[in-house]
Amino acid sequence: DTEPAYLEAESGIAAEFGGVSLNSFKNVVPRLLGTTPQDSARIVIEEFKLPLTPDEYLRERNSRTQNLFPNVSKLPGCERLTAHLTACGIPYAIATSSSREMFRLKMSRHTDWLSTFKAVVTGDDVINGKPDPEIFTKAAHAIGSQPGPHCIVFEDAPAGIAGGKAANGMRCVALKNEFTDMKAYQDTGADVVLHSMEDFKPEDFGLPPYSATS
Repeated sequence: DTEPAYLEAESGIAAEFGGVSLNSFKNVVPRLLGTTPQDSARIVIEEFKLPLTPDEYLRERNSRTQNLFPNVSKLPGCERLTAHLTACGIPYAIATSSSREMFRLKMSRHTDWLSTFKAVVTGDDVINGKPDPEIFTKAAHAIGSQPGPHCIVFEDAPAGIAGGKAANGMRCVALKNEFTDMKAYQDTGADVVLHSMEDFKPEDFGLPPYSATS
């Protein structure tokens, strides 16, 4: 769960360089979720007219988040799902807009869990960020699959939901965050919107139920 770390770092930059209040910054967060670092920097700079270039903004953000990311925790329910998929012999991958270095920091306390993923595709590995389907298509190929409705995407960003749907109609599970309206997920085609990964029912998506491996 990296959103609290991003919020602390980026709202701090906006406050320091633009006098932006936390509540004002929160209003722009839904537009940042799932975007590439460069796109997210441009959105914040343009929205609040910050006297920074995207590269300067990202250097400042990286400086602040490098001390926060190593302390992030897993979202409840995620590890149960991956353990279940492993037991069922179903491969799974990570498709993140983060750079590979930032992703490494985020997972530094979770290396055992990370080792269970068959592939990781980061923002460094694609030309086009979400909502373009490129990152999901590459993730599907990396686990030996073709993109399509047999693939399931788990996303907290509407841009990611749109990208998954554009990847030949992958089914998409939206994990609602506190900053995004339900309608944003529905408008981008989410098959279901959950408030917690603990609410996910594998059998609703054609997977063996948890009872099969528990």
